[in-house]
Amino acid sequence: GITYDKSEYTVTVTISDKGDGSLDVSHQVSGKGTSLDFSNNYEATGSLVLTGNKTLTGRNLRPGEFSFALYSGSTAEGTPLATVTNDSSGNFSFPAQIYTLDDLGRKTYTVIEQEGTLQGVTYDTGQYTVTVDISDQGDGKLVVSPTVTGKGEALNFTNSYEAAGSLTLTGSKSLIGR
Repeated sequence: GITYDKSEYTVTVTISDKGDGSLDVSHQVSGKGTSLDFSNNYEATGSLVLTGNKTLTGRNLRPGEFSFALYSGSTAEGTPLATVTNDSSGNFSFPAQIYTLDDLGRKTYTVIEQEGTLQGVTYDTGQYTVTVDISDQGDGKLVVSPTVTGKGEALNFTNSYEAAGSLTLTGSKSLIGR
């Protein structure tokens, strides 16, 4: 919203009769300066919280076992803005991205699942691009409009689990008494 200037001025107006049918009017300003200047400040903010879901087929999902990264830009390169893990239901949520008037326009983010080292898990290698349009309607609140593209229109990652192993049985037979 708007922060209004709290400046106060005193204007002293002196009126005198010039004696010729006209008046002489003069003024003097006192306060912050010699002219009546008021400066109001307008600010607007907005935010975006990106959320997604992890699905694991083949076994039950455990909280915190899969990690997701949010990058600035259209590639998953450099240092992520944030890294989060899933909860027991598979949900994950990145910290809010806060926007000001300096951010008006378009921002692009990339979201990936970071490959881990769990045995038997095939990791989702897909990535999503989130395009965020930021605009100002003049009411102090920015309009933040995200569009998700990639494997779908929501940040959903699916992994599969398959147990593998082998068992070798050995034995011997003895016949006693014959």
